[in-house]
Parts: sequence; C-alpha cells; structure tokens
Amino acid sequence: MSQSDNKWQKIAVIGAGQGLGNTLLTSIEKDQPLAKILAIADTQPKVTQLSQRVSWLKSDLSVGPEQESALNQLHEFSPDLVICALSRDSNHDVSWNLIVAALFPTRLWRWALTESNLKQVVVVAPDGGGKQGLSALLRTLTDDKPAIDLRLFSPPTTLDQADARQVTNWSSEEVAKDLIVWLKHGPRYDHRRLAVNTPAR
Repeated sequence: MSQSDNKWQKIAVIGAGQGLGNTLLTSIEKDQPLAKILAIADTQPKVTQLSQRVSWLKSDLSVGPEQESALNQLHEFSPDLVICALSRDSNHDVSWNLIVAALFPTRLWRWALTESNLKQVVVVAPDGGGKQGLSALLRTLTDDKPAIDLRLFSPPTTLDQADARQVTNWSSEEVAKDLIVWLKHGPRYDHRRLAVNTPAR
C-alpha cells in the first residue's frame, strides 16, 4: 500500500460494537494502516483484539449526557473522518431506536459543522424509517457547500442489523469496501444508495 492510500490520519467509528459498524471498523483498520482509530460503542468491538492504533470509548448514545461526553471525546481526538453506523435494535423500544438511529446522527452532523479540523462525516442510514428525514437534512446542511464533507450512505436494507448477514449480492465486507472507496473518490455531500441487486464493486 502506498503512502497516498493513507487518506486519513485519525478516524472515529461510531457504532463499532456490532453489525456493519464492526465490519467497517475492521475494514478501515486494514485499509488505513497508519491511522489512529477511535471506536465508540456501548460494547467492546467484536475483533480478535484491539490493536495499538485502535482505542475503545464505551458510550450509550441513547443517553443525553453520554452523547455530550462522546462529542467532547471526539473533539479531543480531533479526527479527519467520522463514520456513524448506529443500528436499530429490536431489543429496545421505539424511543431508544429513534434517539440512537435518527436523533444522534442529526446532532452529530450539526456538531461537525463547528469542528474546524474535521474533513468528512458519513452517516450510515439505519434500517427502516428515518432515511428520508436524514436525506432532507443533508440537503439542507450542505446547501451552502460547507467546508466539511457531510454524506449519507444507505446500505442494502438488512445489512445494518446486528448479524450483518449477506443479502443477495452483498456481504457486509463488500458494503464496507464500497463505502470506503466512495469516501475516497465519490462526490462531496453525496447520498449513496445501495439496493440488494446493485452490483458489488
């Protein structure tokens, strides 16, 4: 891998404890071997071991004070890239899922606009409702072409579930690869939508 392939020096992955978020953590660690990575999740990421480049911040983002604390930690970490891949969870009620999968990503985008060192923030749209609202908010926030590159990524509908099982043409690893390539080379302020029959890269 060439030096030019190392696009980001510091990366934060929110929702890295399970599902597609955990796959993204593993994929981005392999793709960016020189980057320091902050994994934010309420459970320790399911990887063989956290490398010296990866640190874990335990955070329950359904709780307001913990959201505030996580954003403060993000500010201190000062990443180039933030990937937010929070999944809906059938073990929690509608209110929990609304806060974690819709309201926190909204707060994250608005917070990101105040961070001068942050270059990119991508929200992985959760399964089910809320995608249209996030897409509309993205258009509003990027209408004036801010310095930061805000994006929305919609995976095949069931890939953001906890088991991240394969659906039609896609595995979670293929989705993670597609997202990383798109972050490197895709247009700014974009909303990328993957259907179950979209050809994998």
